[in-house]
Amino acid sequence: MGAPWIHATELAEYLNGRRIGGVRFVPVEFTPAADAYAQKKCGGVNIIMTDRNGLDAPEMGIEIASALHALYPDQYEMKKLDNLMLNDASAKAIGAGVDPRRVGTEWNDAIETFRAVRAKYLLY
Repeated sequence: MGAPWIHATELAEYLNGRRIGGVRFVPVEFTPAADAYAQKKCGGVNIIMTDRNGLDAPEMGIEIASALHALYPDQYEMKKLDNLMLNDASAKAIGAGVDPRRVGTEWNDAIETFRAVRAKYLLY
């Protein structure tokens, strides 16, 4: 993932410093052939999965969004996060600079409620 305004090494160091389970980030530079940044040199990170069982993908997404907001507040468009998150409270927490690990814990009550409802439908 990347964009023309991302400094690859800076983002990789920031994300690796967060010690996100199951992944590491390698700085990369590339020029996409299509999409929003077609033919523009971009900096970014390659996401390397190191332990698929240790990866919490939603947590990683929150960490990436938080990193982009923290490092590139003038370029990263927080409004676009609403379309990805579909959770207004989480998007606002990221925008307010809440620690990404705390954002995910806000979901725990809803997850437990879902699991209780789901349990009666599980066949085995």
